[in-house]
Amino acid sequence: MSQRKGHKKSEQDLRRDFARLLSDHYDKMPIFPVRARGSFIWDTEGRQYIDAVSGYSCLNLGHRHPAILAAIRDWLEPDEYGTGVLQVVPNVYGTPYLFDASEMITSMFGYDKVCWMNSGAEAVETALKLARKWGYLHGKANKKTHNAEIVVMDGNFHGRTTGIISFSSENKYKAFFGPYMPGYLRIAFGDAAQLDDVLAKRHNIVAVLIEPIQGEGGVIIPPNGYLKAVRESCTRHDVLMIADEIQTGLGRTGALTACDHDGIRPDLLILGKSLGGGVEPVSAILGNEQFMVFTSGEHGSTYAGNPLATIIAKAVLETIERDGLCGRSRNLGAHFQAALTAKLAGNPLVSEIRGRGLMIGIELVPGTSAKHILKTLLDCGVMCKDAHGVIRISPPLTTDADTLDDLANRIARAFTIAV
Repeated sequence: MSQRKGHKKSEQDLRRDFARLLSDHYDKMPIFPVRARGSFIWDTEGRQYIDAVSGYSCLNLGHRHPAILAAIRDWLEPDEYGTGVLQVVPNVYGTPYLFDASEMITSMFGYDKVCWMNSGAEAVETALKLARKWGYLHGKANKKTHNAEIVVMDGNFHGRTTGIISFSSENKYKAFFGPYMPGYLRIAFGDAAQLDDVLAKRHNIVAVLIEPIQGEGGVIIPPNGYLKAVRESCTRHDVLMIADEIQTGLGRTGALTACDHDGIRPDLLILGKSLGGGVEPVSAILGNEQFMVFTSGEHGSTYAGNPLATIIAKAVLETIERDGLCGRSRNLGAHFQAALTAKLAGNPLVSEIRGRGLMIGIELVPGTSAKHILKTLLDCGVMCKDAHGVIRISPPLTTDADTLDDLANRIARAFTIAV
């Protein structure tokens, strides 16, 4: 297949550029993607890959989805006057696009208000600020001594800002970046009794921040009933429940949110990643009136809620609803996980296969090199991610059954070769 104009360097030149020009904060994989459609990516040499990483779950709708392309074309196209849809304007000027997207997202998820942001980490920081202010206003913490605490979980991943890494349990994210921000209490993920005990004893706790399924932590699914117990504890002790659904939301796990599997509703819901259709950074914090406590000037973000972002977000939400992508993820995910489990049965490198919807993790036997597995998967035409010794598989929710069967075969072949 031909390469796009402007991408005609040799692979050797690109490898050199990769090493020469870019910071080393990510491992550099030995392929150079240039084109994509749906669930497939092609590199500079024309090799095809099934995209089972989905831009770290940004691409629930896949690459170049018609609804996203149409939204972008509409934004770009000038009208008869040579003008067109706005680019960025200050947030003090509300646009119809912002209101349309806000109406849809609040209605779809059942909350009063939304605060738009850009990245996932930015949305998490925003939710933490809301929780702290609510706690001080509500009398849960002392605003003179700034003693508000927020409970977080072992194995969490909420981003890499200096504030967020302060409560990470992963040393790689923290080393050399201190001093760390106080005000966080980390407890075991999945232990409802420990959480209730902590909330009963420490009266300055204002919120519990939790991922319903820990994605970066290795697709860790909590015990049955745990999330419901968290919700009940937060309600009983008058503490906000904040659900980080940046990776798990918008159909990834077979429901609109992973909390929906347990029939619970957090006080603050954080969305991101695929909300931007894999094109534009878009995130959002949803909550009812009493928890959206910001007043003018207390928070802001230049690009947040810009016209393109909200146009795309609305198109994403409409597509998820219209095309039944939550149910599709649930049904195809169950089929795919069963196929994968059968094909990898007995493989000495595999400890466990687990997942929900189209968020699947293959846990490796301790001592197995995840980097070796990822490179072998690339050789077999599959792009995946290592999540702490767990190969995380998250193809677009639009992937068809035949492609998922092909993906299962390619993964099985890679694990056979890697032995």
